[in-house]
Parts: sequence; C-alpha cells; structure tokens
Amino acid sequence: MSNNAHKTVTSIDVAKRAGVSQSTVSRAFSCSGKLSPKTREAVIRAADELGYRPNAIARSLVSNQTKFIGIVKSATDNSMFSELLTFMVERLQKTEYQVIYYEVGHGQSIDDILSRVLQYRVEGIILLYANLSSEITRVCRSMGIPVLQMLRYSTNAQANVVSPANHAGAALAVEHLMEKGYRSFAYITGELNASSNMERQLGFLSRLAELGYNDPVVLQGDYTYESGCRALPLLLERDVKLPCGVLCANDLIAMGVIDTARSMGIRIPEDIGVMGFDNIFMSNWPAYQLTSLQNPTEELAERGVRLLIDKIQNNDFTPDILQLNFKLVERRSTQLTGAPK
Repeated sequence: MSNNAHKTVTSIDVAKRAGVSQSTVSRAFSCSGKLSPKTREAVIRAADELGYRPNAIARSLVSNQTKFIGIVKSATDNSMFSELLTFMVERLQKTEYQVIYYEVGHGQSIDDILSRVLQYRVEGIILLYANLSSEITRVCRSMGIPVLQMLRYSTNAQANVVSPANHAGAALAVEHLMEKGYRSFAYITGELNASSNMERQLGFLSRLAELGYNDPVVLQGDYTYESGCRALPLLLERDVKLPCGVLCANDLIAMGVIDTARSMGIRIPEDIGVMGFDNIFMSNWPAYQLTSLQNPTEELAERGVRLLIDKIQNNDFTPDILQLNFKLVERRSTQLTGAPK
C-alpha cells in the first residue's frame, strides 16, 4: 500500500489540480457567488477527482469566522412555528451559513440555552417563540453577535425584530366581523405577557372603540386548544348578545371554541362567529373551516434571514423592526347571513 493512501487531501491539492488559487477553492465551496460557473465547475471536478471534502472547522480557524447561526425556539404545539423554522433553515442552507438549533423545553431557562449556543462562537442568533433578556442582549452585543427576534419580542431588549403586523391584523378582523353582521364581540387572549397577544388585543379593542363599541368581552387564554375549550362556557355566562363575533389570539384557541360549541349545541357561525390568527393547516379541515388571518410565514423567514445576514456582514448593531401584513382568509366560521345590519 502506498504511503500516500491515507493522505488527507487539502485545498492546496485541489488548487494545483484545477490550476487556480487556494482562495478560489474556498470560494467555490461557499455560496458567495463570486466565481464564474466555468471556474467553479473546474474546482468541483478537481475536488471530486481527488476525493476532497472541505473542512468547515479548519476554515473557521483560518478565517476567524465560524459561519454558524444559532436558532433557539421555545416548545410550542403551534405548527406555525415549526413551519417558520423549516422555511428559515431552508433559506439559510442556500447561503454560506450553517445552523445550530436548540429548543427550550418546559422549565428550562432561555438564558441557559443561549449561553450554550454562544459556546459555538455563532455569528448571529435567531429566536423563535422565545423572549430575550436584556442581559443576554448585552452579552451578545459585547461579543459582536447580532440577534433577531421572530414573531414575538422583548421590548426591553435592543435586538432586531421581524414579525407580523398584529395590531393591524386584529383591526382587520374587527372590520370583517362587523361586515358579516356581528354586533357583540369578544377576544380570547394568548399568553398575557407575549408581545403578539398584547398587540392583537390592543388592535381589537382600539378598532372597536373607534367604531363605537366599548364593551367587548375579554377572556384569558394561553395560546392552547384547551384554553379555547375553557373560554366558551365563560363567554356564554356573560350573557352576550348573539350573534357574537369572537376573535381568538391564535387558531388553536379558535378550534377549541368550535369543538366546545359543537358539544354544547351552539351554532357556528349562526350564534357565534369565530376567527383565529396564523391560518395553520388545520384551519381548512372540514371540521373547522376557520376564518383566519394568514401569517406571511415564508416572507417572514426570507426577510428575517436576509436582515440578520446583512447585520452580520456589516457589523451593524442598530436594531431594526420590520412588520409584515396579514392576509384575511375567509371560511365558513364567520359566514353569517341574514343578521341585522
């Protein structure tokens, strides 16, 4: 057996075979797009012939850039967050950046999880369904690491935010329910301290007040299906005037309301019109046919990844806030007919 049988092939070997510089080989295996297709093809062909595989760790030691982005998501049953995570990972895989993913379990501290993420010398951090403490923000800033909060955010943290326009979405829901003929209204909240819920609740109440309705019912939920089941009997105890338009802080709550209404003999949409947020895939199921506000999930992922990479590459720590509009998707759950105008 030759002494070179187990020799590690390096980028220098590939460069010699392809007739290019070592830096050209590095660019060929990144997503920089700064090479002509002909040159990239020559490098890839030479690498295949030699059995070369790029070593990301070695490359990071030379460049002092890990090209790692940490994604941290809190545990949730809402499929919309998993969908957003998928879109973001797909988008990042088209760049030169790699993903390190952690999930914050029930009872775990997000600060502890983020401390573990920082051990990998990440160049940026994305938070999904997770709040950020001002202390971690300070640490990240001191380490030169931009932070992006998606969907919900901490107002005391100086970080970038990409989220849907919750306040405007709730106002749109009010206008839809009124157009359909509902003349009493209720809102079932998500987690009270979540920025998404606070904006949705304020948008709902503010728009109703502008239109002369100052006595809507507000019931506490927690973004879960079970909280919707609990809320409907409490709503009926308030002796609300039917038909009543109910906006739920997310689709899972709305589905709990619909299933409980069915078991109690309450008609949807004739007695109660039900709307949700996010338009998760179950919203279109025949059992629900739920009117919902479509979260622009794919665009959120695209804009969020682009914003964070720009911040990393420009060493920019000025926090930006970007909000994208919801789209109303009407289904049977609010299609009231014959109601008094």
